[in-house]
Amino acid sequence: MNIVNRITSLRSLMKSERVDALIIYGTDPHLSEYVLDNWRSIEWISGFTGSYGRVVITHDQALLWTDSRYFLQAQTQLNDTGFVLMKDRQADSISIAGWLKRHLEPGSSVAIDGLTISAGEATKLKEELAVYLKTRHIKDPTIALFHTSNRLSFTPNTLCQHFFWLYKKAGIAGASSHSGRRQFITTLANKGISVRILASLAGHKSIAVTQKYIDVNDDMKRAAVELV
Repeated sequence: MNIVNRITSLRSLMKSERVDALIIYGTDPHLSEYVLDNWRSIEWISGFTGSYGRVVITHDQALLWTDSRYFLQAQTQLNDTGFVLMKDRQADSISIAGWLKRHLEPGSSVAIDGLTISAGEATKLKEELAVYLKTRHIKDPTIALFHTSNRLSFTPNTLCQHFFWLYKKAGIAGASSHSGRRQFITTLANKGISVRILASLAGHKSIAVTQKYIDVNDDMKRAAVELV
């Protein structure tokens, strides 16, 4: 049975058990990084053989998280399997809990092998998902996560007006809807974060756009002069 057929069979079982998402940690009851063959569940379901990996499977998506040691290996081994590589432990990484929050609806069921996760990590995951699902009362996926009282998406102009009045009430003069992003990017740039990481955090396709957000201030100029 190949990887695609294994995923299909697993999803059939998930449907029969009413499981919306399955998390596979790929470790053993001792939480070992290197495990015996009978515990190599991630390799069996995805074909990935690295020592560190986490898998999430839903009814329509299959994802594997791993770190930079295995990015190239994972891209090769996941080819034509239906799996999507999720780069873990990067500045712009999204956690498993974060991804599930974005894609699961209230009442969804998440399954995991309790023998392969620590009690602390399981509790944290459960609490994060529970907090999110309590705030997400809309089950219709066509309705925006953040919406108006009429359940319509905010227009760019409406959001700009919201930020304008928020800044005004806070006593911040001359601020706009872009001020928070500009300050965020400038602060990180001042701490030496590369422009490529800043572009990823800001969601910019081009670093040229990100560079326009970086304000040159006295601290930056002083730090530059001190390098001479």
